[in-house]
Amino acid sequence: MRRRLYFLLPDVESAKRTANDLLLARIEDRHMRFLAKRGTNLGELHEASFLFKTDLVHGAGIGLMLGALGGLVLARSSSPIRRKAPSRSWSRC
Repeated sequence: MRRRLYFLLPDVESAKRTANDLLLARIEDRHMRFLAKRGTNLGELHEASFLFKTDLVHGAGIGLMLGALGGLVLARSSSPIRRKAPSRSWSRC
């Protein structure tokens, strides 16, 4: 299971120190994204893209799973229950 960690940091220098600490903890650089005010120079830190800023991919995944689950429950509850008819065995004398 993937985990997300969010940090609220006061400045870019703190973000760089945190990035270095995460690198020492063997978190790959490609998994880190940083969000700052417009016009802030992040240097070598990776800026978060629109998809990460809005958390669109994560929200779409959750919605897809909940929608599929809801569809299955609705389909199961609305389908008629078919019972097997009892077999009649008539013997001719």
